[in-house]
Amino acid sequence: MYSNNKLAKAVRLALVFGASATAGISANAFAAEEATAEEEVERIEVTGSRIKRTDLEGASPVTVMTADDMKIEGNFSVADALRGSSFNSFGSFSERSGSSAQSQATINLRGAGSNRTLVLLDGKRLPGSPTLGGQSANLNAIPMAAVERIEILTDGASSTYGSDAIAGVVNIILKKNFEGLEFNIGSGHRDQDEGQTSKEFSVIGGYSTDKGNITFSFDHQSRKGISDGARDYTKAVMRGDDPQAYVDTGGWSIYGANVAAPDFSQAQASTSCDDKVAQYGEDTFRKVKADLDWSPGSTYCMFAYANVSYNTASVDRNTVFVDANYEVADGVEWFGRAMFVQNNSFGRYAPPAAPWRNMGYDNPENPYGISDDGLGFANPNTTDGLAWSPMFTDANGDYQYYDYDENGDPTYQDNDGDGEFGEGDVYNNGVWLEDMAYATTTGYYRWVDIGTRDGNISDYNQDYLTGLRGELDWNNATWEVYYHRNVADNKSVGEYYLAYGGLAYNIANDIDLNEGVANMKATTLQNSQSTFDQYNGGIGFDMFELPGGDVAHFFGAEYMEVSFADTYDGQSEAGLVGGSAGNSSSGARDITAFFYEAALPVTDTVEVNLAVRYDDYSDFGDNTAPKASVRWEILDGLVFRASYSEAFRAPGLDELNAATTFSAESAIDYRGCESAGIDRADCTSQQHDTYYKSNPDLGPETSEYTNIGVAWDITDDVSLKVDYFQLSIEDVISTKSVQSLLTDEDQGEISAKAPGADVSGDTFYLIRTQDGKLLEAGTGYFNGGQLDIEGVDVTFNSSLETSFGDFRFNMINSFVMDWGDEFDYSGTAGAPDHKANATLGWTMGDHSLAWTSQYTADTSETDSVIDDKLVEEGKLDSWLIHHFTYTYDAGNYGALTLQVNNLTDEDPVLSSVGTWDDANLYNNYGRDYRVSYNIKF
Repeated sequence: MYSNNKLAKAVRLALVFGASATAGISANAFAAEEATAEEEVERIEVTGSRIKRTDLEGASPVTVMTADDMKIEGNFSVADALRGSSFNSFGSFSERSGSSAQSQATINLRGAGSNRTLVLLDGKRLPGSPTLGGQSANLNAIPMAAVERIEILTDGASSTYGSDAIAGVVNIILKKNFEGLEFNIGSGHRDQDEGQTSKEFSVIGGYSTDKGNITFSFDHQSRKGISDGARDYTKAVMRGDDPQAYVDTGGWSIYGANVAAPDFSQAQASTSCDDKVAQYGEDTFRKVKADLDWSPGSTYCMFAYANVSYNTASVDRNTVFVDANYEVADGVEWFGRAMFVQNNSFGRYAPPAAPWRNMGYDNPENPYGISDDGLGFANPNTTDGLAWSPMFTDANGDYQYYDYDENGDPTYQDNDGDGEFGEGDVYNNGVWLEDMAYATTTGYYRWVDIGTRDGNISDYNQDYLTGLRGELDWNNATWEVYYHRNVADNKSVGEYYLAYGGLAYNIANDIDLNEGVANMKATTLQNSQSTFDQYNGGIGFDMFELPGGDVAHFFGAEYMEVSFADTYDGQSEAGLVGGSAGNSSSGARDITAFFYEAALPVTDTVEVNLAVRYDDYSDFGDNTAPKASVRWEILDGLVFRASYSEAFRAPGLDELNAATTFSAESAIDYRGCESAGIDRADCTSQQHDTYYKSNPDLGPETSEYTNIGVAWDITDDVSLKVDYFQLSIEDVISTKSVQSLLTDEDQGEISAKAPGADVSGDTFYLIRTQDGKLLEAGTGYFNGGQLDIEGVDVTFNSSLETSFGDFRFNMINSFVMDWGDEFDYSGTAGAPDHKANATLGWTMGDHSLAWTSQYTADTSETDSVIDDKLVEEGKLDSWLIHHFTYTYDAGNYGALTLQVNNLTDEDPVLSSVGTWDDANLYNNYGRDYRVSYNIKF
């Protein structure tokens, strides 16, 4: 029988000598290790190479995290475990409420971006989620109960796996050849929330014969979301008795009930503001000054969105997993896998916030009614009754003012002869303008009567794998062929959005907005689907001999077909739904690849590894990725290693094909602040209407990765690994942030356009009013620039057996010394230069304890480029959280585990004004108690 048990034995042996980065300790761990250490080490396949070998500490650094490690660290899910890794340098996307991606979670090795980290499932590519444009794998599609271990390769690996393996590879190994039956049940409660906040149940079983094995599991996990109002640092706050909207509020939005002047020179609270305050209370609506946002005398009727919205979405996941293998002939084994994942998520945004465009001068909500002299709009801040703003626009949409005679009186006449002053009667620069229309203005409204925008996500993922593998009586040859198919069908339903068509219908038919609420309700639908088909085959064998032994070779080929479609409902695509963002995209490609590896044992202590892969893409071209590495065992237990690799990332199908998409992006508009008389130090981040465009002419990103390190088993119980890495990515596919556009404007590279300007042919643009207020920004994808990342990883593992218990200490540090292109942004906000995990464990008899600490270094708070220098200001604190785990192993009666995560109830790192701005790095769970029971039969 062709057996995978050899691999399991070798990995267990690796853990004895410190290959794991964390301290997975159970009551019977040491006894199991002693038994395992006596077994023969077989040749195994380690992540990063398809050649099987006996040396677990290879030429590229690989860190192993077992299922026990993940549980002891207090992780609820696979996503939690990888997010907490020190290699996830700058954090990664988590379950964030308020978007169609709220069910997703990613991993971001080296801070290079989640789309530059390849995720494998049992060594096979896990395709990107269609919700994420097909670029990044969704870790929430992986069942926690089915995971045996996770291997993290922190080195380039496109020569082995193809696109995306720029910053490294995460290989999630699922359980196989399981025998018996195991049940696990658990529950959790967060200190800062009410009731049960998490629950889990799983069962895994397996049966073996002399020909094969079948392993199956069912896994259920659910975790409640968190509302903004449940945390002091995210709930709505308003400071002072006479607050200014721009600087004295948090969790409040200008989208309440506000109207801009027709020429956008100022804004005023709607005439209905007082009624809304009376109806909903000052904790929901409130009138405040807006002098610092607009011109003096401006006011806002603001809405407290944070009192109803969620920041962290819920997760409710059910998974069925089956793995099987069977010996169909002597030396030939069939293997297969099927996995079905249903993941539901709920998130909530405040009621739809959307502009009320083309608000007429006679709309009862409009404070800018006709002036007493009938010549224009009235100014709510004066009592003279005279025209203040032009009431007409010409055929080009430009506002027209009146000429005045020598006495200061307006000059006008009944030019069109209809007996009234109005359209066609405006005089400008000596010309009577015939083609005129009444000017309109824009409202900024929160449509509270429609209800909260509730996002219900349902992700369904199917993954199938079937193949044959075997051994040949020729040069130690092994071969494998397989077919892999993954189908994702993710649906996002958004309830209680604003239908612009319904709003227009109410206005046209003089229907009171409160009575016509049903006409204004819209339900949005986003359907994200992808299909991935992979055909792969390869053969490994020994041929030729060097002084150190036989040269190992591996040849392989694969063909992949990828398609994805992210489809929005027609009304959203047409821009007829307020409070929503996004647009449809789709694409398809096929890839043909050939790859080769060789391991050359130059001497008994020196091995050189060579690899190359050629990929041909149907939609943009081809790429060749080589790699060379060396492993030198200087002394027994002391290994020097070095590698150089070139990698690439193909442009995402969404980057090539997506329709123009709307988003509200945050940026600090210093020029707008200066126009409003706000000091630079008081200028804070605001959201700005932003439109993103795709680019069908994108090319691939390319990279070079260098790694140099040592791995030293100092004693049988103490080991140390130090690895220096340098990653350089060129032709980076990116979009300019709104902040970058504003910087370009300051440096004279672009100029802002006036409202109404045609920007259909522009990718990068800004639109400002005459008074300097930023109304809109445009950006898109392009190849440009370079990203350089440099750092050092240090891992220490030790164990000690004593008469009063067995101890183990593990610590892994990741230092980022350089991150950026022209400037080094390591140590700035969102880019900490040091992350570390440490676990101290103790086991005695049936009892075990573990203490895990996770550290994130402090950073500056703001940074900007001034006079070609990166200027950092302020400081964000470091973050240190502790997790405690106790397990009592009752033998045949099962094991009980008690855990406290974030033992000291630390809040996430907050800004100097008390806001939580980085959910990628710092979670807001607070202290979390969990209890679980596990029993095996």
